[in-house]
Amino acid sequence: MRNILCFLAVSIICFGISAFSYAQDLKTIYNYDAWPGKTGELKQEPPLDLMPLPGLVLIGKTTGDDGMTYTFGETQDKPLIIVTVKAHAAVADAQTGLLNILSQYSMILPKAETHGFKIGDIGFVINENNTITLAVFVKNNITVVVKNVDSDNPKSVREIAGQIDAMI
Repeated sequence: MRNILCFLAVSIICFGISAFSYAQDLKTIYNYDAWPGKTGELKQEPPLDLMPLPGLVLIGKTTGDDGMTYTFGETQDKPLIIVTVKAHAAVADAQTGLLNILSQYSMILPKAETHGFKIGDIGFVINENNTITLAVFVKNNITVVVKNVDSDNPKSVREIAGQIDAMI
C-alpha cells in the first residue's frame, strides 16, 4: 500500500512539473511576455445574437466554462461557424486564457498579422488555402474563438472575427 501511495505521489508531482514546463514552453513559443494589451480596461462580452451576419442564422447559444458559445449556419440544421466569447475577471486572466486555447492545437498557430489580419490585442489564425478558418484572439479581458466547423464548406471567419473585435 505504501508503494502505491508513493507511486501516486511521484506521478502527481511529475505531472505537475510537466504541465508547468509545458505552460512555460508555450509562453516562450508564443512570446507571451511581449504580448500587447496587458493594461487594457475591462469590457463586457458582446451580445453576438444581435450581430448581423449576411447569409447566416443563429442556430443556438450555450453557456459553459469556456464562455458563451454561439452556433451560426446557413440554415437551422447546418452549423457552419462556432464562436466562443468569454469575459475574464482581469486582462491577465484573458491572456492566460488565450494561451490555454492555443495549447489545444497540435501545431503552433501563426500570428494573424502574418496573414495581413490585425485582430484584438493579439490574435492567431489557421489559414487553409488562403481562407482563414480559425481565428483566436484576446482583446482586453475578452477571449474569442471563431472557427469554421464544416470541412466540406470552408468559410472564412475573418469578417466575423473582425466584427466581434470591433464590438469589444
